[in-house]
Amino acid sequence: VPKKDPMGMDYLPVYEGEDDSDGGLKISAEKIQKMGVKAEAAELRLLDRIGVASDVLGIDNQLALNTAEPLRLAAVDRIRRSIDNGFGVVAWAPTPMLECGIINGYDDGDGVFFVEACGGGGPADPLKYENLGRSDVPMLSCQFPLARIDVPEEKTIRSSLAVGVAEWNYPFHIAPDYASGRKGFENLIAALRDGEVNPFGLSYILAVYHDARQNLAQYLAWVNGRPGFEGKLETALAHFRKTADLFGEMARIVPFDPSGASFQPAMRPQLAALAEEAKSLEESAFTDIARIIG
Repeated sequence: VPKKDPMGMDYLPVYEGEDDSDGGLKISAEKIQKMGVKAEAAELRLLDRIGVASDVLGIDNQLALNTAEPLRLAAVDRIRRSIDNGFGVVAWAPTPMLECGIINGYDDGDGVFFVEACGGGGPADPLKYENLGRSDVPMLSCQFPLARIDVPEEKTIRSSLAVGVAEWNYPFHIAPDYASGRKGFENLIAALRDGEVNPFGLSYILAVYHDARQNLAQYLAWVNGRPGFEGKLETALAHFRKTADLFGEMARIVPFDPSGASFQPAMRPQLAALAEEAKSLEESAFTDIARIIG
């Protein structure tokens, strides 16, 4: 029985080494990665760690496709059906902020979804059906929860810490053009020292990094009190609390501003020094976490 894609259509099986003289399609590993398979796998693992089975629809820059509209309409329908079954849907950019949020209701009369912004900010303005996938970064990305099983807490925690260590050491998270972890820090510092700086991009990165470090510190504080980890993460926790403060200071120097007007070249030396201090602290924190999880 052919596997179904997120839209309910059959996949055509293609096997490595299979003769394609019949006109069958083969896709290289490089092209698969560019098509977002790595992103989809990462999203599946994200909820899998807490025992939530899910299905992912991810189409980068789908507006360039000839079939963009039927794909988008099918996604709208599937979101509505998921909500009818009691499951909200994680979606890309359902609010003006370009981050994921949760679609948890809809109104066919007004043709809108009800959404929660990322970061626990509470309800946001409704999203019109016609605007799904049409943000400034046009990507149709939805994650549909299917079922949940119990996973031992210690296993979940250990897995999450291992992912953190791996991401710190890996040069990019999804696409090679966007560095993460240690490499992301190196690129940021190099740009601040003497490279090209996009003022809006910098203000966005600093705001996101600040928020992420605050959440990491909060999570590590919780883990530090859980069975099997009691008191073991004191050093890493202290380092992430400090990096949260450092990025908070950087974000105050260059407040988030879509116009980019908050950045001035004279800020470069101070920002670079703060970023270097944060990188050193996180290097030490992840070394300590790697030691703890073995």
